[in-house]
This record gives sequence, C-alpha cells and structure tokens, in this order.
Amino acid sequence: MSTESFDPNSMLSDLLSWDCEAAGMRGSQPFVSILQEVDRYSSAPSRFEPTPMPKLSETPSALFTTDSTRTTNRSERKLEINRISQKRVRERRKARMQSTEAQLAETAAQLQLLKSTHKQLEARNTLLEKVADIHRQPAAFVVTNNNPWSWQESGLMTESSDKGRSIKVTINGCEQIYAADEVSQMPELLYADLYARYANKLGSCLLETSEDVNSPANRQLAKWVSEVTSLMVCMAQGNPKVALKHGLADFTSSTHANQADPTHRQDAFFLDLMVALELTERQQQDMMYLRRLLFSKLGQIYRDRKVVLNGMPTEGDGICCSSDKLGDMTQSAEELRNSGAEELTTYMQFSSAFYRGVGLLERLLPIVCLLVPAMANLMLAVDLLTITEACFGEIQTCRQHAIAIVHSYPAIPEKGRLLEVMADQRGEPSKEVLMQSAGMDSLQHAANWQQVVDYLQYINAENLNQHVPLLVE
Repeated sequence: MSTESFDPNSMLSDLLSWDCEAAGMRGSQPFVSILQEVDRYSSAPSRFEPTPMPKLSETPSALFTTDSTRTTNRSERKLEINRISQKRVRERRKARMQSTEAQLAETAAQLQLLKSTHKQLEARNTLLEKVADIHRQPAAFVVTNNNPWSWQESGLMTESSDKGRSIKVTINGCEQIYAADEVSQMPELLYADLYARYANKLGSCLLETSEDVNSPANRQLAKWVSEVTSLMVCMAQGNPKVALKHGLADFTSSTHANQADPTHRQDAFFLDLMVALELTERQQQDMMYLRRLLFSKLGQIYRDRKVVLNGMPTEGDGICCSSDKLGDMTQSAEELRNSGAEELTTYMQFSSAFYRGVGLLERLLPIVCLLVPAMANLMLAVDLLTITEACFGEIQTCRQHAIAIVHSYPAIPEKGRLLEVMADQRGEPSKEVLMQSAGMDSLQHAANWQQVVDYLQYINAENLNQHVPLLVE
C-alpha cells in the first residue's frame, strides 16, 4: 500500500483530463457518478466545523477575572449589608443611651428637688425650734412700776420732730419714737429685751410669709426688719461696747438667757446659716465681689494712714521742747481723724450694701463720723464690722435678713465671719491678699468703691423682697 496521502484536488484533476473517446466511452458511467458525488460533497456544508482558536482576550486568565469580579461584588454587597446592620445597631445603641441619659437627668432633677425640699423642711424645722426657744426664754427686763414700755398701753406716740434723729419702735402693735441718743443710753438688759421681742416677732412672721410680696405678713416683716436694724445701728454708733457684747451673745445676767455661746463663732454655725438663707449663686457672687471691694479699699486706707504716722515727728525730733512742729502735728491729727472717719464710713456703706437699706445710713452717718475724733477710737471702728447692722442691704432680701436674725439669736448675724466662711468654701483669696495694693493708687481704689456708693442709690421700699444685683452682666 502506498503511503502517499490522498489529495482530492489531484484526483479531480486526473478525472477531468480523462479521455472519454480513448476509453471508447466504455465504463464512463461510474466516473460520472463519482464526479457528481464529489461536487455534491464539495458544495455541501460540513457537519463538523473545526473549533476556532480562541482570541487573546478569551484566554483562561480573562475567565478568571470575570469570576473574581463576581466574587468582589458579592463581598461588597456583604460589606454594605454589614455596614447597614452596624449603623442600625449604633442607632439603637444611641437611642438607648439618650433614653438612659434622659432618665438619669430626670432622676437627678427629682433628687435635686427632693434635696431642696429636704433643706427647706430642715430650715423650717430649725426656724420653728428657734422661735419656740425664743418663746421659752424668760424676759430680759422684769416689769415693775417703772415699766419703760408703758407707752404701749396708752397708745400715744411721740412726734418724731421732737426727737430729732430718731427711730420707730413697735411693741405689741403699738409704735413709739425713740431718739438715737435714747437708744444708745439704754441699759444692757433693756436693749436685750427689746431685741428679743423683735426676734420673736420676726420668727413668728416668717412662719406666715408667702410668695406674695404684698401680703400683710411680708409687709410686717419688712417693717420690723427695718426697725430692728435701725435699733442696732443706734446702739452701735452710740454705745459700741454694749453692741459688741450683744453681738457676742455675752449678757451674763442671771435674769437673761443670752449666755455666751461659742457655737455662734464656729464655721459649722455659718455653714448652717448659709443653708437656712438659701442664697442663690448670684447673691454669693455679689457678696464675694463686695468683699473684694471692701478689703481693697481698707488696704488703701491703712497704707495712707501708715504714711501719715511715719511722717509724724517723734520725741527724738525734739517735739517735747519745741512748738515748731505744732502745725505739722495738727495737720497729721486731722489726717488721721479723716482716715478713721473714712474707714468707718466704708464699713457702714459695706453693711448697707450687704443688708437691705431704708435710708437710715444717710441720717446717722454724720453722727457716726464724729465718733472717731482720735486714734483711740480707730480700733473700735474696726470692731464695728462685726457688730454694726447699718442697713439691711440689697444683696440679701428682707426675708433672708430676718432669717439671719432669728437663726443667729441671741447673737446678731455676723456678716464679716459669714463672708470669710463663704470665701473659704468658694476658694476666694484671703483678705490679706485682697488688702495689697495690686498696683492701684488711691484714686483707682476710690473709683472702684464708688460702685458700692452708686449701688446704694437703688435702695427703696419697692425692692425690699428682691435681690438687686451688684455685679451687672
């Protein structure tokens, strides 16, 4: 068998070149059939077409890329679903936190309200105890035929014009006019009895007061607070030793219950007093600002006074045997007198701003300034910070001043110590630091203190039950 490959085209060429005549047309019929079959198969489409070669872009790596894209899309969808799920979880968690915070805030508000109510109830119970204690105490003055309060039975009141500078005193619903000198000359027990009567009335009135500032109880409270503070001012400016003794609750007579009580000098007492007063944050800020102005002003007064004292001639300068220095001594003495008067005026203005005023300061200040004619009275003027109640000023309300009087009884409310306890609690600078110059001269200190002087112009009967801010925002 031949190993040559079969070539259809060569075979077709041989058949076409076949000589039919030479063959005698013998046996031509089979070849014709073969040609027809060849033509038919050549023109007919093939059943089995060869598989085309894949293009470069249709390689297996492209197929793998398509599968990877599908996998990436599925991953992204999963991530998106996870993000949505996590977002919903965070939103639910945030909603729960907000709900919890709202509940916590509401609970805290309720707790604060309960604490405030508890403090108010404690303050009222303390007030009731103080009023009951005042009622139980025996009278300071034993009524005799020479009853100094006999005028209350006649119902007659002395005209104020006959008394000059005077105050009004109310006992058992009856009013009487007392001159300032008469008040300052009262015996200790008589003055203590009068003060106890006012403390008793204030305590009873406090139990009846309401939110209505025009209620009869509130009007009576304002009237009696005005009278008792005027009484204390007259005693402080006319007989400061008695006033100081009364301020320390140191009446030692066996007929009087006002024995010296050391608890009135302790910090715990003033902390309880602050709770009873229910001072607002604005009031405390005003008190601290007033304290800074006071000690800044006093520091400048002390520095100016030291300059005057250092400039005075001494015995070593031959003052005893020479009259040449008489003019200088007279001038220095006048400067010292003015310095003492300025210091006392500052204290009085401070008291008037601290408590609520009724104009009494303006009537008594000319007399008070005459109380410091010499160096011997300068130290006494310093003590007036703790025993003078010049006026019940505008930082505290009338009700708060009455509470302070009743709560502190038998002592008087000592505002200087109250301020120091409050300053220590609030982290304020000490008074020694405040009394330093701070780089300011006398004019600057005077300008700062003028704020207090201007502030006192707002004192009137219409704002007795209000807090008039000293610090204006």
